[in-house]
Formats: sequence, C-alpha cells, structure tokens
Amino acid sequence: MASIGRKAKEALVTVDRLMGGQEPPTRFQLFAARHPVAVGFAVAAPLLLVSLVTVLPDDGFAEALVFVGFAVALGAIFGGTAFAERLRQRRLVARGLYEFPERAPRRSGRGRT
Repeated sequence: MASIGRKAKEALVTVDRLMGGQEPPTRFQLFAARHPVAVGFAVAAPLLLVSLVTVLPDDGFAEALVFVGFAVALGAIFGGTAFAERLRQRRLVARGLYEFPERAPRRSGRGRT
C-alpha cells in the first residue's frame, strides 16, 4: 500500500513539474496558500447568497439544499486547491528552489513607533 501512495505522489509531482510547478509562486498564489479557508469562503459565500435569493418560495426546501450543497462543495474544492498550493510551496522550499520573501514586521497600532 505504501508503494502505491509513493507512486501516486511521484506521478503528481511529475505532472506538476510538466505544468510549470517549479516556477516561483505569484503574489496571488502566496495569498491563497496563506489563507486557504478565506479563498474557499470567498468562493462559497457569494454563490450561496445568490442561489438562496434566486430560489422561489414554491420551489421547496430540497431546491435550496441542492444550491447550498453545491456552494459548499465548490468552496471546499477551491479551499483544497489553495491548500495544495501551500504544499507545493513547501516542496519548493524543501528542494531549495524557492525562498519565501521576508515579511515586514507588524506595527502594534497603539501609537508606539
């Protein structure tokens, strides 16, 4: 079983490399990798609101549940993709192909300088 998992991982890494996975991440990819839950929520929330507003009262409860399920599933797919981007960036750092940029220290916001 372990060899199947290892072969699957090697196949995914090979496909990723063929698709340009060795390139450094863009600013949006860095944001998505840092905030995968926010990405999933940003996709699911507007879709959920629009679908619930457009459901007619005589359509029934089942129609609304279908739209809610679709919105949640799409948000989970986007959030999972953002998490996979985080794993890709970790792999690039581990192989020495990329180094995360230094982030500026946060100010406290309480008037101290």
